[in-house]
Amino acid sequence: MAIVAETRLALQQWEIGPLQVVRVSPEAALEPRLSFHFFGNIDLPESFGKREVSITWWSGHLAALNGSMFVAQLILAEPFWVPRTKNGRAHLEFTMFADLGWARLARIEASRSQKGPDFHFRLIPRFVVDGIPVDQSWVSFNGAVPLEDWQRVLEAFGADRFEIVQLRFPRGSTEPVVGARDRLNEARAYLERGEFEGAMFACRKALEALAKVVESGKPTEVLKKKVTDVLGVKKGDEIGRVISGLMSFLHLAAHESGAGDFCRMDSEFAIRQTAAIVALVAECLGKPMANLVAG
Repeated sequence: MAIVAETRLALQQWEIGPLQVVRVSPEAALEPRLSFHFFGNIDLPESFGKREVSITWWSGHLAALNGSMFVAQLILAEPFWVPRTKNGRAHLEFTMFADLGWARLARIEASRSQKGPDFHFRLIPRFVVDGIPVDQSWVSFNGAVPLEDWQRVLEAFGADRFEIVQLRFPRGSTEPVVGARDRLNEARAYLERGEFEGAMFACRKALEALAKVVESGKPTEVLKKKVTDVLGVKKGDEIGRVISGLMSFLHLAAHESGAGDFCRMDSEFAIRQTAAIVALVAECLGKPMANLVAG
């Protein structure tokens, strides 16, 4: 069971035990509702004495983007079992849900990186000590939903399905294009940090590095020529149009955009297309030219 988030609970000046979010799941509702399943323990220090501690309620809210964007209230799901300490110990287990709605879900999707979304939790437990309510401050901590879990959540909501497509680099072909591959890895790193323009700029650098391996000249023309030499004029012309269109698209991010003009979808598209072109040209580098084969 993957841990989504974890923190330590405190009661006044005492640290009293761990709290973990161990599972995220979709719930049946008119609009997307996300449930977070919490587990933890209360383990009172000896200095606390023999007083009985219970937590009678939880409230809080959920935020994204490192706590800067409010998402939804966290509401305690009922029935809620009230934990009470026995010999200074108690087990915590409860569920809280957030009604996201389609608009908030879309905002989370637009802002997340290639990983699952990062969330910021702010909870406030209602402690009772020997039957007397005790003032308590917020418990704030961050967590990340694993990508595989988030994809299952989206599919349950009726959103997009996901498939991972692997690109093949023929044996012995990767060394000449290692510079392009490194730039492509930089693009993925930018994407994971949510720096979408940076990801697209790195894709352009990958294609430029790829062209330099072939010969000097304008990247679009160099790559088209190499593909045409190997695959023939008809295929080369069509693939050349794809390369030219992608370079124009990447040019927008490098020279004609402002911060925030491009989103995750744009950079994911650019990375996929760039990766496919790098893999194609890597394979072409290891093959004879079409006109020589034909002769």
